[in-house]
Amino acid sequence: MPAFLLGTLLIIYFSFDLNWFPVSPPQDAPRGRHHRPPLVRAPLVTLCAITVASFSRYMRSSMMDALAEDYVRTARRRGQHRRVLYGHALRNALIPMITLLGLSLPAS
Repeated sequence: MPAFLLGTLLIIYFSFDLNWFPVSPPQDAPRGRHHRPPLVRAPLVTLCAITVASFSRYMRSSMMDALAEDYVRTARRRGQHRRVLYGHALRNALIPMITLLGLSLPAS
């Protein structure tokens, strides 16, 4: 989902449905830089939601690939169910995620 579309939907939802961000500020609202943090929440939630969604989809596919490997099936047959998930599959699924995180840090 593009960021501008999610941002627009969040503005509509937060402003009109929840009334968290009123369309016009109250008359007695103090003006200044320190009273603006509530206005930063919507863009922050928008950008974080898109990033978390892409990372979670990538992690899911990486974990599914790791769970289909031969060494994971062999370890499951030996009866090491909890160790298989955290010791074998998650460790090998995190390698592409760390690479993706390293490549995305300069972009932010």
